[in-house]
Amino acid sequence: MDTIILDSQGGGGVIRADKPDQVIGVISGYKFVNEPVFVNGGETTPYYTKSNTGITQASDSSVILEILRRN
Repeated sequence: MDTIILDSQGGGGVIRADKPDQVIGVISGYKFVNEPVFVNGGETTPYYTKSNTGITQASDSSVILEILRRN
């Protein structure tokens, strides 16, 4: 299996460790879960916040080429 390196900031590149000059994808977002918002030491509220699960979403490099064509 190839090692893949991710710059997990949105729009960052996805590259192969053995070919660092070859961009194979782009970071397009992350998976999140809704977590409840608490106040006053645990009192629940009707609000939720998006919590990062640590799972990164990426699209293949054809997305990069399409963006470049449009601009």
